[in-house]
Amino acid sequence: TGLYLNMSMISCYFNQRPCRLEEMFSYYLDNYYGVCFRFNAGKSMNNSVSRRLNCTNSGPMNGLQIKLFLHNS
Repeated sequence: TGLYLNMSMISCYFNQRPCRLEEMFSYYLDNYYGVCFRFNAGKSMNNSVSRRLNCTNSGPMNGLQIKLFLHNS
């Protein structure tokens, strides 16, 4: 079993803008890990085509920044 992304995600930013989870992530089922998520896969959560994102600036404040709650004690 896997965790829902919106329940585990504390914050998500791409290029200093808040992520749109339904558009920027897709999910798949892995035989070993269970439910997994991909960022910028070209698909949205409902399997429709989404546009690919590009990062043109380098540095720690650009690109993908995710803070997750792993439900681990």
